[in-house]
Amino acid sequence: MTQIIIKSHDIEMTKSLKEYVEKKISKLDHFFDKIQEVQVDLDIEAIPNEESRQVASATVLVPGGALIAKDSSKDLYASIDGMTDKLQRQIKKHKDKLRLKNRQKAMKTKRDIQRISLNVVGETPSTQTKEDPSKFYVPRPMHPEDAALILEDLDQPFLVFRNAQGEKINVIYITDDGQFGLIET
Repeated sequence: MTQIIIKSHDIEMTKSLKEYVEKKISKLDHFFDKIQEVQVDLDIEAIPNEESRQVASATVLVPGGALIAKDSSKDLYASIDGMTDKLQRQIKKHKDKLRLKNRQKAMKTKRDIQRISLNVVGETPSTQTKEDPSKFYVPRPMHPEDAALILEDLDQPFLVFRNAQGEKINVIYITDDGQFGLIET
């Protein structure tokens, strides 16, 4: 579970308010499981506009950066809802960027593997795989989905790779019915 730090300024932190913030923030783990820490600040600003005095802001620490969201309204609970909605959108964008980055790495790895396999004199990638499958180990960490994309294009029965989650060696293979199977070590 993600570490949640709640700070309040000019607001009495009630049990129900704390539970509400924790409940809303804990839902962010459903969108991205690599959240390291969330710091939430609740405040009542001394501005004449009653419509935006209740402020909720949060900083979410994720691998590679921090995501920041802030919302204000006349109701603190509504501000918390607005802040978490903004965080959800930012987390989805961040996750998509990471996925794209990993796919680009996977495509580069696929090109490297194809180049290696074509440099072996007198062998095509498919015959080399059957004779020496250890040549198709991908040492660069990647997600199983990316390994599946590479495996589809290589026309071989399996691929050994390092899983980006946990850095352990995995084997992805094609089952008899054409689906993908995964062996995790």
